Amino acid sequence: MRSIVLAGLLACYFTVQAQSPLTEADAVRIGLDRSDFTTWLEAGRAQAEGRVRSAGRWDNPEVEYSYEEADVAGGSVEDHFYWLRQRVNLAGVHGLEKRSATYERTASGARFELDRDEQAALIRRHFYAALAASRQARAVGRWHDRLAQLVADVEQRAQAGDASRFDALRLRHELAALDGERLETRARAASARDRLFALIEHEPVDLQGELLPPRAEAAEPQDRLADHPQVRALDAEIRAAELSARAAERGRWPEVTLGVGRRELDEPGLSASGNLFMVGLEVPLFDRGVGQSQVESARARRLAAERSLLVSRLGAEMGALARELEARRGAAQALSDIQASESLAGIAESAYRAGEIGVLELIDAHRTELAASRERIRRALAARQSHIELQLMRGEP
Repeated sequence: MRSIVLAGLLACYFTVQAQSPLTEADAVRIGLDRSDFTTWLEAGRAQAEGRVRSAGRWDNPEVEYSYEEADVAGGSVEDHFYWLRQRVNLAGVHGLEKRSATYERTASGARFELDRDEQAALIRRHFYAALAASRQARAVGRWHDRLAQLVADVEQRAQAGDASRFDALRLRHELAALDGERLETRARAASARDRLFALIEHEPVDLQGELLPPRAEAAEPQDRLADHPQVRALDAEIRAAELSARAAERGRWPEVTLGVGRRELDEPGLSASGNLFMVGLEVPLFDRGVGQSQVESARARRLAAERSLLVSRLGAEMGALARELEARRGAAQALSDIQASESLAGIAESAYRAGEIGVLELIDAHRTELAASRERIRRALAARQSHIELQLMRGEP
């Protein structure tokens, strides 16, 4: 009996946990832990590791056997040769190639980090888009309920002769239009939620978070550029290209082939055997690595120029995004402050009941306040999207 009660309590606990609101950090963690996304990253890292393991290896040794037979007077002569040969590079090319591949792996790791950051930014964009859409739907829903209550009050007053029948009918038309808008915002909110939860592969739950982002940091953008994943990737690729160029330049140095063997001779009246040793020297006459060295040197210079352009572009874009973030955040905050001070619709309703304004002014007040509420949400979302782009541009995790 006790075990049944405990199982029931655990089931209730996990049900409550499953229904708890989803925060931005939870959405990012769940989305990045998707099996297909982690498999994609791990496969890329395995590829980079495999290239390192295959780079700079020595040539495989060669085993050779040859047999010669000749007929002579009184019998035949048999000659057996056994060889083991190894090609040896004395110029250190293999070590340079290994180091170059290691830097390429470092560059791949930085780019995988950037891919992970971009996936996290994509999840955050969808999260806040869904959060803003749900708040838009709630804002329209609240205004619909408020207008519905106003319509009911005006209709009662019209039946009692205290209000115009035209006013009641005009408000009823406005309510019907707002009802259609409420359905549209609900549909957009449901679609935004579906896109988010499909992206992170999670069951739909409520979202929790602050739409308006914090202020941009006052630090200079240049302080962060050296640690940006894309800049670190280019730094590693530049170093890899330089090492590859050095390795190709050493193609003018000859490679040596060393061999040891055994010879066994069998002829009429004589049987002999002995050890063999050979040295072969490559003659770098046609392939001296000049072309490959030129390719890698040009690649290093091109990557260095690309890095310089990237640093300039990132610095300019981060400054622009910081200004854009502050402008959008300030605009959203200004609307929030106005709405928090006094309700325009509330003043209009009181004035309408007192006969100071007509129904058109009342409807205009409701539309203005609803539009301000929706515009505040839209501007807060725009500020949040700028904040996400700024963090991605700065290479922040």
